[in-house]
Amino acid sequence: MRYSAREMLSNDIDWFFSTSDGFAVHVASAGGFLPKFVEKERNRKIREKLLSQIHGFYISLNESKFYQESHIRLNLLDKIEINENALSRIWDHQRNFFDEENPDHTHDWQEDYLLSFCVMANCGFISFDRMYVEDNTLNFYQWIADGSQNILKGDVREELPKIQVSLNELKNENTDWIELLNMRNPA
Repeated sequence: MRYSAREMLSNDIDWFFSTSDGFAVHVASAGGFLPKFVEKERNRKIREKLLSQIHGFYISLNESKFYQESHIRLNLLDKIEINENALSRIWDHQRNFFDEENPDHTHDWQEDYLLSFCVMANCGFISFDRMYVEDNTLNFYQWIADGSQNILKGDVREELPKIQVSLNELKNENTDWIELLNMRNPA
């Protein structure tokens, strides 16, 4: 079953694949269009299986005393690489939406935003987010977090669709991902 344009443009849909050079990739669509391969039934089932495992990890993390003590973010960040340039651009862009009299709100939002990408990175994914979310016709992505620790059971990552694109191509922020992925991997 295909995603409707309304579904794609009104939801932040997580999708996954592996690159030709062997990296497992997580992408947050941020209300953008999806490449055709994401809609194949097999890939949708893999996506659901992965999200279930990741959700289980996140819930167990959320319920732990470790998480409650709020230094979880520091421990997650120690194990992964964060794209500080991308975060700086995001924080600068979002600054207009926060109340300057409540700086804690900004900090909370930043931690919450980063945590979801850190969780993905700690599951062994290189995690990307869509840029220019105000314009759903633009399909440019930036990497947020890169991690190699695999905590998923049964390594579902081996089942990911293999896409003919390298990690270096994906990290080029001037590349229209949807065009590139559809061209290299027609449905």
